[in-house]
Amino acid sequence: MLSSTGIELIMATVVIVIVILMTRRVLFRPENMSAFDIALIFAGLFFGMGPWIAFIYGGFEFYAGHKIYRPEPPDLLLKAYFVIILYILGVSIVQRTFCAWKNHKKNLLSSHRQFTITKVFEKYSEINWQSVVVIIGCIWFLRIFVVAKYGIWISGSASRERILSQPYYIVVLNLLAETMVLGCLAWASTAFWTKKRNITKYIAGSILLLEFLWMFTKGRSQIIIWMVILFLGFLAAKRKLSLKYIIVFCFLAAGAFQFIFPVFLRFRNMYHSYTLSKIQNPVEHISKAVVLTFKTYKQYGNKTLKENRRIRPLFLRAFICRVCEGLNEKPPMMGRALIRSVECVIPAAIFPGKKSNLPPEQLIQQYFDYPLNDTASTWPAIFCADFGIPGGVIAGLIVGLWIICMELCARFIIYRHPLVSLSIIAAMIACLVKVESNPALNWMLCRNIAVILIIAEGMYFVKLRLVRRMGS
Repeated sequence: MLSSTGIELIMATVVIVIVILMTRRVLFRPENMSAFDIALIFAGLFFGMGPWIAFIYGGFEFYAGHKIYRPEPPDLLLKAYFVIILYILGVSIVQRTFCAWKNHKKNLLSSHRQFTITKVFEKYSEINWQSVVVIIGCIWFLRIFVVAKYGIWISGSASRERILSQPYYIVVLNLLAETMVLGCLAWASTAFWTKKRNITKYIAGSILLLEFLWMFTKGRSQIIIWMVILFLGFLAAKRKLSLKYIIVFCFLAAGAFQFIFPVFLRFRNMYHSYTLSKIQNPVEHISKAVVLTFKTYKQYGNKTLKENRRIRPLFLRAFICRVCEGLNEKPPMMGRALIRSVECVIPAAIFPGKKSNLPPEQLIQQYFDYPLNDTASTWPAIFCADFGIPGGVIAGLIVGLWIICMELCARFIIYRHPLVSLSIIAAMIACLVKVESNPALNWMLCRNIAVILIIAEGMYFVKLRLVRRMGS
């Protein structure tokens, strides 16, 4: 009989093979990459490659010598991976169904051949750099204000007390800014790779650098988002993926994996350490954290990296295992976790009671009588808790439908509001890359887009009135 380690590696390999088969066309023509492909590829990376990374860094064994974590029972592993595979199949079903429908309906707004991620990125040329600079400037002014006033910037600093201490309009502005900045990042990534050397190219490079520094403080998932958008901008600029550029992107990925990620982990630990927390001056606080990071990196950096990589990649499927274990004792939650994820994005002015509600993952823990801990939540885990094992395919179907809605929205406004359209696509990519998130992130994007569209339409209406008045 196979051990837990053998079953884990086999099932992880099955996930990788399924994803490769479903996205094989992208390997030969990456410029035709769709949002569905990104959803499938990152599901394969996190659920398929993740366990292999943990296995290699753990000395070819899972949780070797760890005091807390232990290998999962084989039956729970099989159930968890079955949920993951159903999720991947659900996304693929919507992709294939929708693409077939689009090819049949030649006059549909979003033709499958004409509307890809790179096609949207190509619309950067219709956005002048002055508009992007003004938006980026306003966003950085807001960021600096929030850092100085409330101390929220690095990953882990956004405590519940600090978030609640902000005025509601600041919270709203922050959410809208983080959506629009992704559109500016997509604009910069495409403009940077163009062959023309002009002021636009240098402004784009500056924006890329600034956003990289900001995203570095927000965590590894944000750095990955930055790299994905940069790569998509490269494809949209119609650059050929020659050996030279393959080496450059591999070098960037290896640098992030081997140096940037461990430096971030060490810097975050130093910043949040007890000794530094007594320093009142934020500039002194940051500078001392940077100095200590590089002083102790050689001694602790590799150790921290190894420990993180042998444990962290298994968190995603570990929570699904806990859900499957809980389902042995209790019936599914029948949609309560999904409803809670929707409640999370209802404005507090309309639903003030949400401040005292548990987030979806902790609601699941409470339901199955587990300790309330910060855990790695995913779409398959939420829907497995709500609907049992079949919840995996339901999650995939809903993610697929959500992608379609985002694409149609972006396509509908692409000529009227190109930067908003670019922001929708870039923010959608960010949600799909962040596999470790619950549905509230996706619903939050829908809310942000609705508000941004209302503002954009209002500005467009005012602009038309001014033009007509000047013409008369």
